[in-house]
Amino acid sequence: MSWVSGPLKGGTSQDPWLLRAQAVGAPQPDITLTCLDVGEIADLDPAGWDELSRQALEPNPFYSRAYVLAGLQTIDRHIRIRMGVMMAAGRMVGLFPFRRRGPCGRGVAIAAGNLYQFCGTPLVHRDYAEAVLECWAAAVARGKLPSLWRFNHVGLQGPLMTSWSRVLARHGLVLRPIYKYERPRLTRTEGGFEAHCRQFISKARLKDVRRTIRRLEELGRLRFERATHAGEIRQRPEDFLAIENAGWKGRAGSSFLARPQDARFARLAFRAGQRSLTTVTDSLLLDDKPIAVSLNLVAGDTIFTPKTAYDEAYRRYSPGLVLEFRVMQAFYDESADGAEAQGTVMDAATTVDGHLVQGLWNATRAMGTVLIGPDRPRTYAQALYERGHHRLRETAKTYLKGYWNLKGYGRRQIGS
Repeated sequence: MSWVSGPLKGGTSQDPWLLRAQAVGAPQPDITLTCLDVGEIADLDPAGWDELSRQALEPNPFYSRAYVLAGLQTIDRHIRIRMGVMMAAGRMVGLFPFRRRGPCGRGVAIAAGNLYQFCGTPLVHRDYAEAVLECWAAAVARGKLPSLWRFNHVGLQGPLMTSWSRVLARHGLVLRPIYKYERPRLTRTEGGFEAHCRQFISKARLKDVRRTIRRLEELGRLRFERATHAGEIRQRPEDFLAIENAGWKGRAGSSFLARPQDARFARLAFRAGQRSLTTVTDSLLLDDKPIAVSLNLVAGDTIFTPKTAYDEAYRRYSPGLVLEFRVMQAFYDESADGAEAQGTVMDAATTVDGHLVQGLWNATRAMGTVLIGPDRPRTYAQALYERGHHRLRETAKTYLKGYWNLKGYGRRQIGS
């Protein structure tokens, strides 16, 4: 394995360095790696970034170009995000966005993640995965990248983690779990939507959902809308923002509209017509008025559902639950009708256990936060610290949640 220093062709880093790594085993293309400062990220080749997002071994819409730049222009504008960029034969094949915590040389690199980024999986091209991970691990082991890395909300099983585990062992690196949780996922069951209902939804809950739908239908014309084209989508994010702000999040000051930069981020991140990011909105309409709206992102074969809001004036009718039920039905109908499906999997994009769709959807994925570093005492000590810090935060959040419940701000529905 050879190492060559020097700037990446066309790179502009103030302290550029270049690594060239070749995967062990079968011949692999040379991978070049450079680290960009925050001011250089926006200058990355748009087409190359978009193509990598589409070809990622594991999809992550929260690291797409549109989503990352939306954050850098708004809520992340004061955070010194850096980006490890890997190239092979002129193609962008890996992106590792991160920030440093602690002093240089002794701190931890934390995979980029703001309040609205629900996955920290790096973008790794499916055709170059082993070589990309080899290059990254070699850079960590040789001190060209920070020696300790924390990745939040990554899949603990799957092709990326399988390859990563093999590569880490070859470079004397270890992966230590910090915490784990189950994220709900929806896949199509043989037999269609009715078979799914019989197999995965309890009779009592199914009866309750259908009764709730009938009650809503008594109030007016109830219909479900899935918007996939720019003209259809343009209004729904604004409807979402208004509905969310009128509810408990608005009263608690945690809605998008409660903070100007957060509102601007939402409008940039979920706007229609972006090449690098596909936004799909699902809405429950009563007499053509939206009473529940879900903002979704499509990456690869997966639809991520990070944000849902419902009109609290209809709380007794559980509009969020009804919307989720109709979303499932549309998910199956797309396949049955032979229509162009938006995805073959739906991901709830949650970061904790206990999401209400776990009683409706048919699968989960093991997710969690992990620490990667050298097989040395410092890595194990840092992992213990990270676990303790996480438990302390969760305890504080539990007490805070109880306080907000007493204040009347804690009532929430699916994904709100």
